Amino acid sequence: MQNTPKRKKKNKALPLFVLVAILAVLAVAYFALSAANDKREAEEAAAAAADTTIMLAEQDYTAITELKYRTGGNDWITLNQSGGVWTLADDPKFPLNQSTAAGMGAAIASIGAIRTVEEGTAADYGLDAPACEIHVSYGAGTTYKYAIGDRNSFNNAYYFRNDDGAFYMIASGLLTYFQTDLADLIVLDTALATLTDADIVGFTVQDGDRTGEYRQTAEEVTAEDGSIGTVYSEDVTALYDLFCELDLFSWADYYADSAEMTEVYGIDQTRSLTLTYKKSVAVDAGTDAANGQTAGQTTKVDANYVLYFGKSGDGQTYYSPKGSTIVYTAADDVVNAILAYTAE
Repeated sequence: MQNTPKRKKKNKALPLFVLVAILAVLAVAYFALSAANDKREAEEAAAAAADTTIMLAEQDYTAITELKYRTGGNDWITLNQSGGVWTLADDPKFPLNQSTAAGMGAAIASIGAIRTVEEGTAADYGLDAPACEIHVSYGAGTTYKYAIGDRNSFNNAYYFRNDDGAFYMIASGLLTYFQTDLADLIVLDTALATLTDADIVGFTVQDGDRTGEYRQTAEEVTAEDGSIGTVYSEDVTALYDLFCELDLFSWADYYADSAEMTEVYGIDQTRSLTLTYKKSVAVDAGTDAANGQTAGQTTKVDANYVLYFGKSGDGQTYYSPKGSTIVYTAADDVVNAILAYTAE
């Protein structure tokens, strides 16, 4: 009997797998297309939002020749700019913070409003007695006058009067630049960075003919628990604590020439505190490399930091760092405690 060949059994699940694969591909394509559409819509929305900004000024702040402003009823502060250098109009010797002045110039040269304000008077928006008035002049001889009024608490924006007299609302950022007085514009001397005990070499205290010399000492001691620590000179530690009280913050005069230093403030260099410390410096390729040091590395050398003391009045003593034209004040108690280290 002839064997009937067996038919191969058809896999009915195969078309289902193919269908699932096709659906998966279509789903990926759909979500990719949807994501692309969402991204495009977001970009279009952002562009539309950006387009709603009303530009009231688009100038080159480096072309500003004069920037004049006042907050509330305070005096006007006038800054001049020439060749990228800002100065105080009333006193070119004023140590003006260049980055702060440049930031103010950049802010007023590019003003964007949130929206216009069609109705009301200056009094309705605090623009009859502005929180801030700003006049800015450019090299072409053009001067623009602006004013910032009351704050709108609903959207945290400020009412603004443009140079043409129209009213707008602007973001709060512009006002923050001009809430700046002379104390915020001054650049003071930089205080010496905090030192470790090991970096302090010593102090020299001078008061007229009397001098006190104190050098750092270090002694290893063993505690009861067996741990080993280092004990440094008590006098040097005490003097350093007093030195840190002289923080170069409270200033009395931002520019005093040598005659004023002596005659007005009594700073004649006969009373002083000198801190000698280890300063990190770059290794010089030509000099120090010959001593076995590698150029580009750092090494430590002795350096001096000197403070001169002057007259006293109202519980404060005038003092100034060596080479500075700025006069500061410190409590008499602190200065007297320092000068006491010259006593025999």
